Amino acid sequence: MELSAKDFTEEEEMESFQRATCTSPRPSRLCRRTLLGLEQDTIILSLSLMMDSYGPGVEITKVSLVEAPSFQIALGWGHALACTTDGKLYSWGYPVNGQLGYVPKDGHAFEIQSISTVNPEKQSAESYDDDLEQELNVLCQWEPQLVPLGDLEAVGVSCGDDHSLVLCRGGILLSFGDNSYGQLGRIKKKTISVKDWRVDLETCVTYIGSGLGHSLAICCDNKKDEDTTLFSWGWNAAFQLGRTTVNDRPLHVEGLEGHHICHVDGGRVHSVAIDGEGGLWTWGSGKNGRLGLGSFGDEQQPCQVESIQDFKVQQAVCGFDHTIILV
Repeated sequence: MELSAKDFTEEEEMESFQRATCTSPRPSRLCRRTLLGLEQDTIILSLSLMMDSYGPGVEITKVSLVEAPSFQIALGWGHALACTTDGKLYSWGYPVNGQLGYVPKDGHAFEIQSISTVNPEKQSAESYDDDLEQELNVLCQWEPQLVPLGDLEAVGVSCGDDHSLVLCRGGILLSFGDNSYGQLGRIKKKTISVKDWRVDLETCVTYIGSGLGHSLAICCDNKKDEDTTLFSWGWNAAFQLGRTTVNDRPLHVEGLEGHHICHVDGGRVHSVAIDGEGGLWTWGSGKNGRLGLGSFGDEQQPCQVESIQDFKVQQAVCGFDHTIILV
């Protein structure tokens, strides 16, 4: 699909954000989500956030993966992924859009229609609350469960709001979950086997990143690892794809030619990348100064953050509307 991107006002961004994250404009009676951290002994630390009209409450628990230590974890709005040192993939949390890669045990076919797939003009405030109440009744996967990958081995994971990306050994990229904005990046809409999860990329993927509703992948020529190409696809409300059109298939992000890109990440409506020299590149929504470019304007293509050129950036992480870097 080819749609024109536009600048969003703060009110429009918040309204779009509420639709995309399946939240009500007013506080709900109960909303349970999962936050994650990784301890030194590779035990996953799980924090369940419960929100009601009296305010938030936090419950901390420890979750151990059974067969092998986990070496990478990723967090979506209501689900989580972890891959282990022996290439296995685990997931848990809310399963409504298929972002877990399976239906939880004793589960059933989901009858809830994701708010993000509904025509915004026809979605009333009351129906937001109704859908949220139904979501609370959905069987949730509270403990990590193995996601069958066949003969593939997971080496990296990334979560969007309600979609999942899994990088497998050999540069193969899988995607599953919500596809309202084309963030899965593949032709096949219905999947029968793991082979149907494969993203439509014909080159070797080396690193992945996700925003709320968009996806990013660094690819390289198998013969020359220094020749990298960044691809993006999915939601493009503020040019977070690095161009002016929305695409449900991976397309090349222009403006980074000649730079070896080694790291990417995405926020709600902005994206960041790090090159081999430690340079930081940002694009998308510039509201609140999240791009670090000294302005609040949106950028359609990657721009290097010149104010930190004296530093070598080692890592960059996007929040919804802010960016943090390690130098």
